[in-house]
Amino acid sequence: MAAFRTLPVDAARLSGLIVAGPVRPVSVYAAGPDGSRSRTDVQATNPDGVPMWTVELATFTDDGLASMRVKFPAAAEPVLPLQAPATVRGLVAGAMRDGGFYFSADAVGALEKRTA
Repeated sequence: MAAFRTLPVDAARLSGLIVAGPVRPVSVYAAGPDGSRSRTDVQATNPDGVPMWTVELATFTDDGLASMRVKFPAAAEPVLPLQAPATVRGLVAGAMRDGGFYFSADAVGALEKRTA
């Protein structure tokens, strides 16, 4: 069986996706001489040099609330109010070496609240 690198996720099928945590910069990690990794004060960028950010999003499932941390690029720090409905474009899931998985997206935004 071939290993996958990333799999697309249909974010439109995630019910009630909301912003569940603050936006934070993604840090670059440096390898130490003993093979350990430590966080630096440098913000990670994508291959085009755009800063990378991460935010926790939550959705409701048949089993209750599920959350995921999503990395995404944005030129300026995104403003995503807590508990705001979220939009995600280009969401993918990927496998990590330790057996876990991660989520990344082309863009994450918040829907504007409608007034009655």
